[in-house]
Amino acid sequence: MKTRSVLGYKLSLEVGKHYVAIPSTLGDYTSMAKLTITIAEAGNPFGAPAAKVDTMPYDKANRFLKAFNNDKMIFLGRVW
Repeated sequence: MKTRSVLGYKLSLEVGKHYVAIPSTLGDYTSMAKLTITIAEAGNPFGAPAAKVDTMPYDKANRFLKAFNNDKMIFLGRVW
């Protein structure tokens, strides 16, 4: 496990694995988003959950997605 900071959020994840941050809404017409870090495996980029990130406003969530995934629209993710 290695701990790194992404936009002020400390995450401890297993070294050498490929991870993707994905958003989910908390319900219809809400301005908040919940983010989950998943293990990206061959054939399934949105695999098993590895970590959860605090619920946050959409604008902050989009900044986090862009920073973690290296692009907020294309979910490239990162190797930890």
